[in-house]
Amino acid sequence: MKRIPLPTVPNGWYKALYSDEIGVGEVKPLSILGRAYAAYRGEDGAVRITDAYCPHLGAHLGHGGKVEGDTVVCPFHGWRWDGTTGQCVAIPYAKKIPPRAEIATFPTREQNGYVMLWHHAEARPPSFEVAEIPETSDPRYRQYKRMRWELDSHVQEIYENIVDVAHFRALHQMDIQKVVWGPVGGPDSPTVRLHVDLVRDNTEQAGVGGRTEIESFLYGPGLQVTRLSGKMKGVSVNSLTPLGDEKVEVGHTYYVERSDPATEREVEAYWDYYMNDHYLDFQVWNHKRFLEHPLLASGDGDVAAFRRWFRQFYGAGASTEGASR
Repeated sequence: MKRIPLPTVPNGWYKALYSDEIGVGEVKPLSILGRAYAAYRGEDGAVRITDAYCPHLGAHLGHGGKVEGDTVVCPFHGWRWDGTTGQCVAIPYAKKIPPRAEIATFPTREQNGYVMLWHHAEARPPSFEVAEIPETSDPRYRQYKRMRWELDSHVQEIYENIVDVAHFRALHQMDIQKVVWGPVGGPDSPTVRLHVDLVRDNTEQAGVGGRTEIESFLYGPGLQVTRLSGKMKGVSVNSLTPLGDEKVEVGHTYYVERSDPATEREVEAYWDYYMNDHYLDFQVWNHKRFLEHPLLASGDGDVAAFRRWFRQFYGAGASTEGASR
């Protein structure tokens, strides 16, 4: 029996790369979302993502492939592929290109410091767009740190934390004053907002009287932003990228206001406190089992409503076990 009996990759946008990880003319192999891809940045500056394997004789384009103009060239026989249309545009030794010479390509968007890749179980086009997170390009903010972890979990399991009110108290020792969550713009919106007011006994993160305010937005299953107010104002931009069955990469990028008078040591303590909170969750996520019919009590939070909302990210042909309660 699987520990987490959910479809491995919900439909949505996922971080494929950080923008600064791929330069013009570079080709990179990717192993995410349970499959292999090749990503390259053309001479026009745009990143394109294709299936990893050349349809000719199966060479991996991400290992030894080269960029020519806005196309990628297979290292094995030099077939040249258009990463936007998928068409083969040149074969150096052939007078005619076979009519079925085509490689799979995938929608990408680049913003917030990420190259985002669209996944859909039935290969449908994007049903929503990647949200712009203003702080990632606002000159009034600076990037403080980037962190990346690999967890034995699933994106739905990680996201369910936002409605699990009782765990805030038991695991994180938070005195919760107020929690509000819900889809933004209607029940079928791919975006959810969470607002939490809490009191906590710490000097690293909390403001006067131990007060801290947290506001998070989930943009589909793969992108989240959390804004914290307390001792200072901070922004955490988080990505969740399934790697394979019960394997998820979690990435955090932390931003602070340049005008904030805090010292670098105070900024470090602020974000260390935030990260240590997540380490408590990591320990649980790495080992817990997903229960289709959990035994709930009053005060647990609206897990059933959250699962109904998340169900929109599973394709019609995929199993939705555990997502219907």
